Order: sequence, then structure tokens, then C-alpha cells
Amino acid sequence: MSPVWFVAWMVVGVGGALSTISLPFLFPVVLLLGALLGLRQVSRRHWWGLISGAGVLLLYVAYVQRHGPGEYCHSIPGGTQCEDYLDPRPWLALGLLFLIGGVIGEIKTTRGDSDAIPHG
Repeated sequence: MSPVWFVAWMVVGVGGALSTISLPFLFPVVLLLGALLGLRQVSRRHWWGLISGAGVLLLYVAYVQRHGPGEYCHSIPGGTQCEDYLDPRPWLALGLLFLIGGVIGEIKTTRGDSDAIPHG
């Protein structure tokens, strides 16, 4: 397993998910970065990082929404501040599924490569 290429693909996955959810102007940059990574043959088999990267962003959203679902109020100097939060559980479940699925895919892919090498 080459963690450098996997992490590089994770960055693309985070950027792709972020551009889909809230920052569409990032999409061309993410597309270019993904294309550049795809040009390197050695990096292509680590594409599972895309899925894990999207999972990282979903886990971040779950963390931000951790006070949900519903309204959450807290004290601030001079009063109280209330905000509405989403239910973090779907974000958490999907984030874990994507993150773990990408890691398992990466392990299976790289383990399959090492099994093909004769030992001895």
C-alpha cells in the first residue's frame, strides 16, 4: 500500500465532495488535479482514496451537526445564540461507509498486487 498516492486521491475526493455539496467553483480545480493524478500510472490503482476522501468530508459534516437534530442554544456574552442543526447520524453512517469502504478497497487492491509477486 502506498499511502502517499492514497492520500493524494483522498484530497481529490474531499475536494470533489466539497464542490458537489457547497463550493461548485472548486470543481474545475478538482477535475484538473484528478486528471493529473490519473496520468501517473503508479497512482491509478490507489483511486480508492477518492471514496475515502468523500467519506472524510461527510464525517466532518456529521461533526459540525453533532448537536442536531433540531435547535441548539448556547450562552454567548450578552445573551443566547440558537441554531438549527441537521441529524448527524445519516452523515456519520455514510461517512464511515465511504471511509472504510475506500480503505478496504485499497487494501484489497494493493494486497492483490503483492500476491502476484512470486516469493522465493
